[in-house]
Amino acid sequence: MKDIILFIAIVVSIGSVWQLIQLWIILRDLSHAVEKKATYLQQSPTNTIRFFKIHHLVRNYSILLEHERKMKQLEYELHHQIEAVLGKIQEAVCSIDQNNIIVHSNTAACNTFNKGEPIRGKRIEELIRNPEFLDIVHLAKNGMERFHREIAIPIADLQCWFEVSATPVSESSSHPYGSVIFVFHDITRLKELEIVKNNFVANVSHELKTPITIIKGFTETLIDEGDQIDEETRIKFLRKIESNSERLNLIVQDLLTLSRLESEPKFLKKSLTSIQELLDGISDTSTSLIKPDQSLKIINETDQLEVNMDGFKISQVIQNLIENSIQYAGDACDIEVKVSMNAMGDQLLCRVMDSGIGIPEEDIHNIFRRFYRVEKARSRLKGGTGLGLSIARGIVQLHGGEISAHNRPEGGLCVEFSLPI
Repeated sequence: MKDIILFIAIVVSIGSVWQLIQLWIILRDLSHAVEKKATYLQQSPTNTIRFFKIHHLVRNYSILLEHERKMKQLEYELHHQIEAVLGKIQEAVCSIDQNNIIVHSNTAACNTFNKGEPIRGKRIEELIRNPEFLDIVHLAKNGMERFHREIAIPIADLQCWFEVSATPVSESSSHPYGSVIFVFHDITRLKELEIVKNNFVANVSHELKTPITIIKGFTETLIDEGDQIDEETRIKFLRKIESNSERLNLIVQDLLTLSRLESEPKFLKKSLTSIQELLDGISDTSTSLIKPDQSLKIINETDQLEVNMDGFKISQVIQNLIENSIQYAGDACDIEVKVSMNAMGDQLLCRVMDSGIGIPEEDIHNIFRRFYRVEKARSRLKGGTGLGLSIARGIVQLHGGEISAHNRPEGGLCVEFSLPI
């Protein structure tokens, strides 16, 4: 009887040890699965697990693991949706976390601040080194409501202007405004136009002030001291008033022409124009302006070509360039106008060349600017408004062409423009 009891005790002990070993294996595997966040016993739990009443633990673990997988998938999809939405926005957009690390960004932001390379994961200070912008970051992270500010940010050695919008994003009760979304609206072009406008207004005011002051001065003298002025002086004063009135009229007319060039798409009146007839008309007009020690040669290499263009305005351009050479190239210079076709046969080329003194290299790229003069006093003395070359550029560009100038190696200046045929 004792042997039977001992045998049963041994069998029970062995069974218990076996169950404990199975439980240890299950718990070990479950522990490894938890560490690696891997699935464990996705099917029905084993009898051993049921025996030790841990099948609910295994099932709940599997449920939690599946829930976490779905949440990660949802987060991944949301992230890509955000990136897709941001990618459609033309303005540069990015968001940062509590540590100023960029969490989201669009293509425009990468192109603007990092030459097209990804910026996600970088600190915002690495890309935008501007104290005023860092103040915006600080204010936004401390809960200031959405606001706009214009700031200058240097990019690739260029001064770029942006209207920056910063919006704080609530994350949690402990960090209520840790994240910030930034929108950068590029207003560099608007700033440049504003500078051009201010310079233009200043230049116009300056150009108008001189003749107005002269007219006012001579008029007041004639009124206040008219009885004491002899006839010869009176006529001299009146001629000064007349010449400066004419100068005012020229400035106003040139300004109106520039305004129409920029604001009226139908300012040009195109028609088939004979190049030879156009050049003959220019020759007749310019011959009377040539000084005794100057010469003018007009060459047509287009074989009697007819071009669809505004012949009157192109004639004005060429005439203006010739008159500039006559006035400023110096005495005893030769002026040559050559009209030809380019190698492809799809553009008309016109060159106005002289053998004069040329233009300093630092002034070459500025001569087409409004009111720009290489020699200001000399130009005003000769009656120039400083707008002729600007008008010429406007007419050529309105035709879809280009105009440029360069000093000739043998001496003198060459101004050339092209027109598409």
